This record gives sequence, structure tokens and C-alpha cells, in this order.
Amino acid sequence: MNQTGIDQILGGEPVGGFLRLRCGEKVESVPGTIQLIGPQVVVRFTIEEMTRLAATFVPGHMLVFGEEKLNPITYSQTAVFDSSLGSATLIQLGRPEVLTHTITHPLECRLRPRFTVLANVGEPYWRRPTKVMAEIGGLAAWMHNGRVARSGSLNYERKTDGDNRCRLSFDDFDDQLFVFDDSGSTLTIRSLHEINQTDSRDELAIRFRTTVIAERSHETTWTQALDTIDAIQELVNFLSWSNQQWNFLHCMFGVNTTIDEEFWKSIGTPPPPEVPESWKKTLTSQSRDDLQETTKALEFVMPFDELTESSFSTWFQLRSEFAEGLRQILQVIQEPGLTHEVRALQLGAGIELLGFRSLAAKTSTEKADNTRAKRLFNEIAAEAVRLFPETFSNWSQDANNNYQFMKHLGRKGEVPTVGELARTNDLTVLVFQSWLAKRLGASDDNLRAQISESWRFTSDYSRIPDPSELR
Repeated sequence: MNQTGIDQILGGEPVGGFLRLRCGEKVESVPGTIQLIGPQVVVRFTIEEMTRLAATFVPGHMLVFGEEKLNPITYSQTAVFDSSLGSATLIQLGRPEVLTHTITHPLECRLRPRFTVLANVGEPYWRRPTKVMAEIGGLAAWMHNGRVARSGSLNYERKTDGDNRCRLSFDDFDDQLFVFDDSGSTLTIRSLHEINQTDSRDELAIRFRTTVIAERSHETTWTQALDTIDAIQELVNFLSWSNQQWNFLHCMFGVNTTIDEEFWKSIGTPPPPEVPESWKKTLTSQSRDDLQETTKALEFVMPFDELTESSFSTWFQLRSEFAEGLRQILQVIQEPGLTHEVRALQLGAGIELLGFRSLAAKTSTEKADNTRAKRLFNEIAAEAVRLFPETFSNWSQDANNNYQFMKHLGRKGEVPTVGELARTNDLTVLVFQSWLAKRLGASDDNLRAQISESWRFTSDYSRIPDPSELR
């Protein structure tokens, strides 16, 4: 698909063309439109009523044409949408929705493919991307110590022929390569530059995208590819305690297809020849292209320059080992509007699960299962208590009490105030971040500096007086 077609689809405009569905050995072509509605690609098309496709899309109906019964047919889970602007490959189609069905009239249908590659990717290359690239929200701020403040310079060159030249200069960073496991799989952090201009306005817009490129030494599945991107985004969110989203998804296809011979045997297809790689713009409900906020300052508990290759290996291991607890805590980040009571319950559940997994790894699952919640809280708080004994010495008692009050609403005792809940929740965030950052290799000096400068470290919640009480 040419750039005009890509821009038109990304702009939300419908593009007309033909949907080509493979049904066995035959390709069915039906007219329709493709459009990006919100984050989701929607394909609308019409099919004639007395056809095998109609029998397929309208379950429970028997269609007879003349004396022939039209049986449903099996169609592939990939299709191509062709238009005058180029081709788009639709992957994992699901079941089409029938929008209208009037007897003797064409059927109007709708598809919402899980992945849409804005290029023609043939069989069987679309089955497995060889590389994935996405812009990670907040990563640029992490690399620039919390806030992106890019400065540039303008050089004006006068030429004798009157065709003068303006040149903008910006500072940027080199590609950074991390090998994150023994198999040779890599992560590359790369800065991409985009220049957007229109013919109607005398303006230029320059966009810097801080992207992560994930490449495995062997072929990857779609699930593995997106899970790697999710893992990096979650790491940024945990260390900054902010709800950032990745976008700008691109994939490569068609190289290293002969490595996994068993895969090609399993689908009954001989290994295809290698084809040149190029990045293909890929749309899914997660891959929004909205501009991310770059002016907001983010606080990271661990400086970016302390990351090493072993940090990424450790993170992928932790993410697998402590999956249940991390999911509980991630939900708090993703729902900033939670009340302090719900936040105490959710954070407490996450810390309890983390402490259980940590203690079980040191002793046994049976022993960890018989351990009181306060002991599990202490397991995760060890680093914070070691670095700041005065501040965190009573945290496990307070956090566990709050957690138990929210978990057992009929519990006897004094109900914690909203201020007490909020203050303890702030310390819980720092306890979790200290535990995670230390596991990733953060130094004591940097941890002390980052935590002591955090507003959560000295947060204080008191009742704001009513204006009537002011003197």
C-alpha cells in the first residue's frame, strides 16, 4: 500500500475496494470498504444472497439454488483487501457480523480483523513476524532523565542562485542493543524521525519516536512478539508509576523461514524461499497512533543508564515468576481513579502474592502457604527497610492492617482514615519499586536518591479546612 493509502486509512477515511477471501482452492472477491474506526480496523462488504459465502455467514439457514443445496464453505483466517491505493493483509478474521439480511437481497457484513498489515504479505509469511517494532510510551522520558526537552538549532545558508537552504539540527542518541537471553534474542532501542508536511500550509512537524525492536534468534509467534512489547511497556510503567501505552506497531516478515523445519512440516507446506525484509505498518486494537504526551515530567525510581543486558533477562524472568502479583499492581496503575480503599485492597493483594512467590522460591510452597500476610509483606519490604529503616519500619504492619480491613469488612478494630490509607498506599508504591529496581540491578546510592526525592516519600494527607472556618 502506498503512503497515500496509509495516510488515508490512518486518518479514518474509508477506502473502497475488493475483499479477497480464500475458500479452499478458490479466491472469492466481494466489494467493500476498509476503515480505521477508533483503534480498530473495520471491513464492510456485501455478498450476493444465493452463494456459498451467504450460506457460510448466515448459520442455521439452508440455501437452495435451483435444485442444488448451497453448503457452507471453509474460508481461511487471512484475506487481502485490494484497492487503487494498494493491498492490505487481514489476519485472524474471526466470524463476520451480518448487519442486514433481507430475503432476496444482498447481505451486508462486517469484519474486525485482529491484525491488519498495510502491505501484501503472502502465504505463509504472515503467520510469523521475524521482527516487531513499537514506540514505547514514557521510554523517551526515561532516557532523558524524566522530561523530554529537545533543543535544536537553525542554520541558514545563502546560495548565489537564490535557492537558499535552511537546516535544522538536533541532538539524538545512537541505537542501543541488548541481548536479553542465552538464545541470542535482542532488543534494540532506536530513535526514529518523521517529517510531516502538507501542501496547504507552510509548516513542518518533526516527530522523534523512541522505539523498541524485538528480534528472536528463532521464529516467533504473534503472541510472543506482542508479549515482548508489552513486557517493556510494563517495565516503564512500573518504574515510573504512570499509565503509558505503546503504539506505532511495525513488523517484518519473510526471512529465516527455513530455520524451523518442523513448523513447515506441521502445516504441510515446503519452506519458502527467502524474500527481502522491510518494515510493514501493522494495525491492531492496541497499536494506537495518537501522539503521546511528551511534556509531562515522569519520575523513575531507577536511572536508565543503570540498565544492563542482565536487567532485561531478569525482568522477563520476574514477569513470568511473579505474574499474578504484578498483574494486580499493574491494574492500580491502569486505573488511576480508584479510591484509596480499593487501592489499598488491590496493592495489598499484589504485595501478598509477590511475597508468597518470593518466600516459596526460598523455602517451599507449603511453608509459604502457611505464612501470615505480614511476613509476606516483610519479604517484599526488605530493601526499602534496609535503605530507610525509620520510614518503612512500621509499613508492613500498617499496610497489612489496611489490606485486612478492606478484605474483611466486618473486622473489629478502628477503621483507618482516608488520609492514613493514602499515606500508606504511597509508601507501598515505593516498597514495590524498591524491590523491583533492586532485583534489576539498581545501586543503593541511586535508589536512596530517587526514593528520598519522590513526593510519595514525604506525602502528608490532612483535612483541608472548610472556607467558612478561615480567619
